[in-house]
Amino acid sequence: MFCPKCGKKSSDDAVFCKFCGAEINKEEEREGIVPVPEAEAVPFVSEPTGEKAPKEHGKLLKVIKSPYLWSGVIVAAVLIALLSAFFTCKRMSDPKYVLNRFCDALVNEDWDTAYSCVVAEDSKLINHDTFSEHMIRTVKHGAGLTAYEISDTQTKPGAMKIKYKVKMLSKGSTEEDFITANLLRQKGKKFFMFNIYKVGIDDLINKNYNITVFEGSSVVLDGAPIDEKYKKKAAAPYYVTYAMPEIFTGVHELKITHPIAKDIDIVFHTEAGDYKESNIIMKTAARDALFKRAKSDFLEMNRGAENGTAFEKNGIETVTDKADLAMIKSSYAGLKNLYKATYNGSKIYDTTYSNITDASDTKATLDKGLVVVNLDYSVLVKMKIFNSSYYYDYYADEFIYKSNTLTDTASLVYVFKNDKWLLKAINTFGYFTE
Repeated sequence: MFCPKCGKKSSDDAVFCKFCGAEINKEEEREGIVPVPEAEAVPFVSEPTGEKAPKEHGKLLKVIKSPYLWSGVIVAAVLIALLSAFFTCKRMSDPKYVLNRFCDALVNEDWDTAYSCVVAEDSKLINHDTFSEHMIRTVKHGAGLTAYEISDTQTKPGAMKIKYKVKMLSKGSTEEDFITANLLRQKGKKFFMFNIYKVGIDDLINKNYNITVFEGSSVVLDGAPIDEKYKKKAAAPYYVTYAMPEIFTGVHELKITHPIAKDIDIVFHTEAGDYKESNIIMKTAARDALFKRAKSDFLEMNRGAENGTAFEKNGIETVTDKADLAMIKSSYAGLKNLYKATYNGSKIYDTTYSNITDASDTKATLDKGLVVVNLDYSVLVKMKIFNSSYYYDYYADEFIYKSNTLTDTASLVYVFKNDKWLLKAINTFGYFTE
């Protein structure tokens, strides 16, 4: 049987042409379709379809499916990976390379890479987040690294600690600094047969750093409140100290708030030593309130002294320290004596205070936690004076009454404790002298 399309001969029972794939219609062939003789048949040429001939395609599939090809590819990939790991490990075992990588990361502000190069064996403070935050803060305040140069080391290769001298230039500075960088060999850790070195940054930690502030203050260090567990009594009275077991060496942001003092918002450097709050400037409202309190205490004490009242009954809040309280009572006793009659009956029998003003505008700063209030005042003093004259005087051996207006200054010392002002001392009182 011949194919009606290509003219090639196929078997009699074929349904499709084995050469061109066309269907063979036997009925048409019986109806007189003349087959093309095999010798005269036109060769079939398939149109180009972009696909390879079936035989070529089969050969390619055989190659791809060959287990030898894939075995070779896998072996080559493994060898490349091993060689790459070998040279990477060898490079990472070079302490100077690690230090260069660390310094490059600092210059480029790549904190992830920088942290991967460091180790802090004795610090509980350093982790990825705290390290990054410290470096960001350092750059923010103009202390970031811009250039560096590493000198060769004289330390024997493979030592546990290898030291390098590093010349560094910080942002905003024209002067170069020199530091010693310690490259520490990691015990029990190796890249294959190579040692692992990391930059030791225990020197980046300042241990047992103290922050001393006025008692009653709230302290925020680098954006977070300092834990109360670090608080202890300061050596100076009316202050407290936060004893920090660890703090990063370098710049820090500190904010201090207090009910009576203006907020302190500063940047300090640990190289300047422990921080102690000083020159605490009082809020205007606090100064005004203290002046009113001092004026009230002053008048109350003079009233009590004139009436012979015990100090405790005047209702004045004082410190509880026994020595300070004894001094206050001693000054008050002296004031009471002014109002007592003398042996001959002379005495002050009336006083009227006026023009009480703040002589020093109630010191704007707290000195060692204390505030001295100086009160200028005028007082009209009425006195009964015994006139003992040796001359013939109409008023001899009789009392005369005099009135004098005097001016003087009284100084009262206060401390702010437990959210209120407490009287600590009375420095001076007027003695109504003419």
